[in-house]
Amino acid sequence: MTLPVVRQVVGELLRPARFFVAGGAGLSIDGPAEETWRFELLGGHLLAENMTRRRETFLAWHVSIRRPDDPHVADVHPPTPHGDRVVSVLAAEDCLHVVRHVLVYGHEAHEESPGVIVTRPARILSREFVGTAKLSRDENVVDAAGLKCELEELLRQAFTGASRLPITSVESPHPLFALGMAGWLSDARPEGDGPSRSAEELVGLCAEVVSGERARAASLLELALRAAPPDRAPLLADRLVEKARATAIIPLVKTLFHQLALTPYTGLGRRIVAFLDRLSRDNALGVEPVVDLVGYMLRQIGRHLTAFDLWTFHSFGADYPDLLLLDELLTWYLSQVESRPDLFLSSDGAVQRKLRLRRRALRQAWYFRRQYEGLAVPDVPTSPGDNQRVLPDAFPHLSDEEITQPAKRSKRLFAGRPLVVAPESAAHRVLRQSLRDLEEDDELRELGLALYLDRPLGCAKPPGHRDRTPLLSYEAVSRTIAAERLRDLRRLEMLSQAELDGHRERLAKLAVAGFALEPLPPRPRLGVVCLEDAFRLAADFVFLRTTRRSLDGLLSLYDLAELHARCPDVAAWLASGRDVLLIRTSPVAPGGPVELSAFDGAMQPRLSLTVPARHPETDYVEWRGREYVRDGMQAGPIGPDGTRVCWLTVKFNVEHKITRLAEPQSSDPDSGA
Repeated sequence: MTLPVVRQVVGELLRPARFFVAGGAGLSIDGPAEETWRFELLGGHLLAENMTRRRETFLAWHVSIRRPDDPHVADVHPPTPHGDRVVSVLAAEDCLHVVRHVLVYGHEAHEESPGVIVTRPARILSREFVGTAKLSRDENVVDAAGLKCELEELLRQAFTGASRLPITSVESPHPLFALGMAGWLSDARPEGDGPSRSAEELVGLCAEVVSGERARAASLLELALRAAPPDRAPLLADRLVEKARATAIIPLVKTLFHQLALTPYTGLGRRIVAFLDRLSRDNALGVEPVVDLVGYMLRQIGRHLTAFDLWTFHSFGADYPDLLLLDELLTWYLSQVESRPDLFLSSDGAVQRKLRLRRRALRQAWYFRRQYEGLAVPDVPTSPGDNQRVLPDAFPHLSDEEITQPAKRSKRLFAGRPLVVAPESAAHRVLRQSLRDLEEDDELRELGLALYLDRPLGCAKPPGHRDRTPLLSYEAVSRTIAAERLRDLRRLEMLSQAELDGHRERLAKLAVAGFALEPLPPRPRLGVVCLEDAFRLAADFVFLRTTRRSLDGLLSLYDLAELHARCPDVAAWLASGRDVLLIRTSPVAPGGPVELSAFDGAMQPRLSLTVPARHPETDYVEWRGREYVRDGMQAGPIGPDGTRVCWLTVKFNVEHKITRLAEPQSSDPDSGA
């Protein structure tokens, strides 16, 4: 690829019209200019400048957000060398690197007296490696469309973060995005040459792209909600209803929820609730779909808190934004129970399962809200990593002791706001019915149901290496945790002793078809979520299914044409089955092969996948900020008699994926259960 083409692609994607900048902040885009950087990647991470002597020369572009003059606008970039720099694009001979800059609390060397060097606290602009866009692949030159496709996603991730469950800093949203101050737009605003300035403009762009790529539209809507003052969130709902198809709005908001990162907690929950409340009042949508959507959110938060409870994970309860969002949603949900009890209680047998799901959301949310009341927490929800970032005064920098030592905390969660449901209220009737629902096996199982995540294609990487392989999520159930929840409900006087004894007896006999993790020895993966996290809570977790959304995301990245041609029944089941469990089934050693199996609802194997032994640096290909196995996987479909039908090679195909990006998305794959 020639340098003029590279200049043209980068210049197009870094036009001011492709950015959002709020308030009085200013945007500047510098370059291209030749620069020499201290630049070295180790395990997929960019080393700090003082940790490497390696130098490289690049053609560089820089995006900077200048500090606003308005003192009421968040000031997250105090004056430092290049302190307003946010994103850099660096062009080398064979690739483009995207690096973002985050201001953090650190230390710098200082000559206290002649010949005496000490360190002192300082604000440092930290460099974070987002990803690489290759200019050639397998000896073939990438065309301008392919380069643009890759660079678009990397620029988006530079602001929104690289993962929907941020563990490391680069997976988290940039502070400017989290605070609603800046973002990169996949599509340039239709008029003018400057950046977008209002949340209403973002909603208009969101409505234009929602039918094409829902994840991209959800990012625009998220940025709009972050940027808007709380009292303007209802107006954003009005504009979205005016511009977008009504049938697309609920799936859009569900997608936003799935990719939402809550730290730092900026009051986004209040904006989301105000936005949803206005949607429920719109005649085009009505209250019932919004009640179902909020119920879905509450159930999913409950499953997340079952998998990653605040005592074992979340820095001993220091990082608690999930509870704050649950509280905001539950408050609105209770108001709907009071005003429309018919949506939760009915004698119509045809809708009982739907009503039971709504009651399940209330029971689970009520349980977690009560369970964590009085928990010792820091003044603001944070983690050791987030606490290192320089944020506005509204997000104070906490001492390490307050984060890591609960005894040093003075604040109590929900202090002065106990959750009280009056005995004569409709909410009390619905809650009592939700407890009687525990006679149903599905409801009893829900008490111990968790949502775990894994990156199976990268689990053989050495510790500390960056892992951007596809993320799978799993439903898993533990009888031990379900039994603990029953005891808690008895302690909270929501169950009688006779009811407790009956439920415990049924729980012991409850049939659960799934895969137990006992054959897999625990192996900590620092900085990466994994199945083995379940061992930290209970040894009896049984994995039931891979969520359809995450499975579709993995399958869409590989070419399954040969599997469809040779074994259409297996391919069709894998592509649309509601009962697919694709999971690691053998121990993994660093650099070794990875064995996965796909089971159906009866736990019969239908497909085996083998990822060969590989080198962590050379045997993965990066595309759009994600990593894929360069030589693909070996797939072995398994017939009804349990024998392997054949061996196939499933490979990643860049050109195929570029074409797929332009295809409209299918309807939402989640059942909502």
